[in-house]
Amino acid sequence: MLANFDDNDKTHTHIVLTKGTIVGHYKIIEKIGAGGMGEVYLAEDSQLDRKVALKFLSPNLSQDEASRARFTREAKAAAKLDHPNIVPVYEVGEFQRRPFFAMAHIAGKSLRKVIKEGKLSISDAIEMTMQICEGLHKAHESGVVHRDIKPGNINIDSEGRARILDFGLATVSGEEQLTKTGSTLGTVGYMSPEQIKGKNIDHRSDLFSVGVILYEMLTGRRPFEGDNDAAVARSITDTNPDPVARYKSGTTGELQQIVDKALSKNPSLRYQHADGMLADLKRLKVESSPAKKSRLGLWAAGAIVVIAVTALLLSQPWRQTPVNDDVPLIAVLPFDNLGPPEDEYFADGMTEEITSRLAGIQGLGVISRTSAIKYKNADMQLSEIGKELGVDYILEGTIRWSKEGEQTKVRITPQLIRVSDDRHMWADNYERDLMEVFAVQADIAVQIVNQLDLTLVERVRTVLARQPTDNPEAYTYYLKAVSEIKDPEIDRPEIRRLIALFDSAIALDPGFALAYAHKSIAHSWATFKRGSLVTDPISHRAPAIQAAEMALRLEPELSLGHLAMGTYYNLVAGDYDRALEEFAKARSEMHSNSGLLYAIALVQFRQGKFYEAQTNMRKAIELDPLTSFYYFDLAKILTYTKEYREAISVIDRAIALKPDRAIYYVEKMHCLLNGRGDIDGMRDVFHEACKYIEPVEIISQRFWGFNLVDTPVDSLVADYVRMFRSTELSGLFYLTIAEGYSSVGQTGIMMAHCDSAKSLLQEQLKYASNEYGLHIAMAYALACLGEYEQAIEEGKKAKELMSVDGCHW
Repeated sequence: MLANFDDNDKTHTHIVLTKGTIVGHYKIIEKIGAGGMGEVYLAEDSQLDRKVALKFLSPNLSQDEASRARFTREAKAAAKLDHPNIVPVYEVGEFQRRPFFAMAHIAGKSLRKVIKEGKLSISDAIEMTMQICEGLHKAHESGVVHRDIKPGNINIDSEGRARILDFGLATVSGEEQLTKTGSTLGTVGYMSPEQIKGKNIDHRSDLFSVGVILYEMLTGRRPFEGDNDAAVARSITDTNPDPVARYKSGTTGELQQIVDKALSKNPSLRYQHADGMLADLKRLKVESSPAKKSRLGLWAAGAIVVIAVTALLLSQPWRQTPVNDDVPLIAVLPFDNLGPPEDEYFADGMTEEITSRLAGIQGLGVISRTSAIKYKNADMQLSEIGKELGVDYILEGTIRWSKEGEQTKVRITPQLIRVSDDRHMWADNYERDLMEVFAVQADIAVQIVNQLDLTLVERVRTVLARQPTDNPEAYTYYLKAVSEIKDPEIDRPEIRRLIALFDSAIALDPGFALAYAHKSIAHSWATFKRGSLVTDPISHRAPAIQAAEMALRLEPELSLGHLAMGTYYNLVAGDYDRALEEFAKARSEMHSNSGLLYAIALVQFRQGKFYEAQTNMRKAIELDPLTSFYYFDLAKILTYTKEYREAISVIDRAIALKPDRAIYYVEKMHCLLNGRGDIDGMRDVFHEACKYIEPVEIISQRFWGFNLVDTPVDSLVADYVRMFRSTELSGLFYLTIAEGYSSVGQTGIMMAHCDSAKSLLQEQLKYASNEYGLHIAMAYALACLGEYEQAIEEGKKAKELMSVDGCHW
C-alpha cells in the first residue's frame, strides 16, 4: 500500500519498505541488513524470475546531495566490475526520492561471521585472501580503489567463494573525488597509515587492508588494537603487530613475510599490485601442499632450470638473429591450479589446449609447452622468464574446476603481460560450464591477436571455434593424457599409458578426431627409440596408421591428423616424400608447432638435405628451447656437414639440460673422435658423465666404452647384467658383453657371447626381418665369429633397408 507523497515536501517521512512493497519490477521480501549509509532488502525480480538484493540509501541521508552522490558512485563503481569475486550490480534507480540499486543476492554469510566462528585453517585463510586479491586486481585495473576493505564488506557464498561488496567509499579514476585530502572515511581498524593521516591514497591502501584481514583470519584478532578509535589509529601508524605464530601454530616464515609486506607502513615497500600478493600466496600454497615436492626438491628443480637456461639459452648464437624475424614471441606459462591437487592435470591440459590454439595463428611465435612447463612453480620474476625464453609476451593465469553433482564449472583468469616493461596488457575472467571452455580458449586467442594487432583470417577463426568433443568425460580423459606429455621423448611405458587414456576418450566419444590423432602419434613414437634397438615395433605399426586414418576420416582438414599421418610415414613406413606432403598440410594450422618443425627436420636429414634440416631444427629449438634432444639431433646433423666444433657446443646444451642421459655423452665422444681424433678428450667426457650416471649406462650405448674406463671388465659386465636382468634379453645384450671381453683380449669368452647373440638375433629377425638395426647387429656377431661372407650379406641387407626405412640413429 502506497502513502500519499508530496514531491516538494523534503521533510516528509519516506515510505516504510515492508514485505510486498513494489519497487518497479521488484517485490520486497524482507529486510536483510542495514548500515551507516543504507538498508538492504531481499526482493523478487519479476522480469527475470530471480532473487536480488536492493540497497537503499538511508532515509535520513536521501536529502543530502553529498550522500546521494556517494551512493550513486558506489553503484557505478561496482557496476563497471565484472568478476566472480565482486558482487555484480544490475540496475540503479530511485524510489520515492530514495536512491537504490539492485545487485546479486549472495546466499551465504559475511567474512566477519566466518572469522568469529573460528574455523578457518591456514589453508582456508590463504585461499580466501587469494580470492580477495583476484577481485581487487580487477577493480584496480579498472581504476577503482575500494577504500573500505574489511570482513563485513566481503560475503562468502554457498560455494565458499569470496565476494567483495560495498563500494560506497570507492574512488574511480578519471572522476572527481567526493572526499578531499584530510578526510578519514573508512573503518579505522582496517585503514592504512596514509588513510589514517588523511593523505591521498591509491590501490596500495586496499592491499594494506587485505593484510589486516589475512592477519585476522589467521589469528582471530586484528593486528592493530586499542581501547578506542584514536588508540587503534595510533597503533596502525606507530606500532608493529605481534608475529602471527604467537597466536597460530603451523605458520611459516614465508607466510609471515607476506603478512609483513602487506602491512608495511610505507606504501612503496608494500605490495604494489594485488597480483603480486596473489602470486606469493599461490606459490606458498603450492609449496606447502602435501602432494607437492619438499621445499628442498622444489629448490633443486628450480636451480636446475635457472642454471641450464641462464648459462645456455642466452648463449645460443642463433638467438641473436631469430629465425622468425619480426614475429612477436609469446610463452604460455602453466596456469595455476586453484582447485584440489588431484585437478592439477586439468590445469596443465587446459594450458596445452590454449597453447595449441595460439600456435595456429600466423604471424605469432609460440613457445612450446614442453619448454614453458619447466617454469612451473619456478621462483622467478616474469621478466626473468621472458628474457630467458627470448619472448616478447607472457600469458599466465589460474584455473579452478568445480564439480557439484552433475554441474561442472570452470573458472579461467588469463592475463597477458608485455615482458619489456611488465605491463599487464589484458586480463579477463571466464566462468563457464566444462563444455563451453572451447569458446573460452578461442576467445583468449582472439583477444591476444587484438592486443598484438595481428590479422586473423577467416579460416583460422573457424579453426579456433572448433569444438573437438561434446562429451565432458571424454574431454577429461583427453586432458589427462595431453597433460602428461611434458617431454616429447617419453619412455615406452608412459607411451602405453597415454595410449590407454586416449582410448578411454575415444570409447566415450568415437568421433573424437583429436584423440585419434594423438593416439596415432604415440604409436608411431613407440616404434622409435634413439640410441638402441626396438624389440616390439610391429605391435604399434597397424594402430598408428589406423588411428591417423580415422582422425582424417572424421576431420579431413585436421592439422594434427596430418601431423599424425606424416609421423607415421616418417618413423614407421619410411616414405619421406609422403611424410613431407602431410607435414605441409599440417602447417596450415600449426605455424608455431615445434614438434612439426622437428619432424620436418628429421625427414630432411634422412633425405640428405642437411642444411635445410639444420634450419628447421633451429626453428624448433627457438620455439622449444628446453627440450634437450632437439640439441642432440641438431648436433648429429652438424656432424654430417663436418661442423664438429659447433656440434660439440650444441651437444653441451643438451647435456646441461639432461645431465643424466648417456647417449648425449656418447655423441660428444663421437664428435671428439671423428672431428679431432681426441682420445684423451673422450676419456675426459666419459669421466664427466660418470658424475651423473653409472659407467655401465654409457657402455650400454656404445661398445667402445669399455676402452675408456679403468674398472675391471668383469666388474663392468656384472653391473651390466644387473642392469638388464629384469628385461627381455636381446642379441645386443650379449654383443655388448662380447665387446667388453674383446677389449681385454679374452677372445674365447667374447666368441661365446657372440654365439649367444647370433642365436637370439636369428629369433628376432623371424618377426622383424625389415629392422635394419638387427641386421647390423647380426653382421657384427658373425664377423666376430669369423663367418665373414654371411656377415657381408647381413651388412648388404641392412644397407638396403636403411635406404627404404631411414636412419634411426
